[in-house]
Formats: sequence, structure tokens, C-alpha cells
Amino acid sequence: MKKHFGTCFNSLLTITNLPMGTKLYLEYRNLYEHYLHFLESRFNFRIVEYLMYCNKLLIDYLGNIYDYDFNQMTNIPAKTRDIIY
Repeated sequence: MKKHFGTCFNSLLTITNLPMGTKLYLEYRNLYEHYLHFLESRFNFRIVEYLMYCNKLLIDYLGNIYDYDFNQMTNIPAKTRDIIY
């Protein structure tokens, strides 16, 4: 990254992304509950304040509000419509 783009990281956090088809595959193989337990057992509460969606909203072309892109893809609206400016 530094060589090609001039970008250098001193600390980099990643998140797990579960594509929609993966859930169906895990359920078919009876691995979904195991996978959820795996993610839960490795959850780090210290990083919550750094999550990228804590202060962002997604609004689709119809004006529906979502608090996470996965929720937008599964049509789950934001839990609150209170927006702090």
C-alpha cells in the first residue's frame, strides 16, 4: 500500500462479512450455529467505539433509512428515526 499508494497503517482492524449465500450454505451443512459461536467467542468489546457504522446512515432511493449495509440488503430498517445533527 505504501509503495503504490503512499498509504501506511500502524493499526488495522477488519470485520467479518457474511455474504447472503454463505448463511444458506452454513445452514445446509449444519455449521451456522457453530459459526455464530465462533464469532461471538472472539468478539472484542474494546473495538465497538471504532466500528464504522456507529455514526453513519444509509438512505436508499426511496428514502428508507438503514443503519448498516447488510440491513439495507435484507430490508431491515434502522431501529430509530432519531437523527442527531
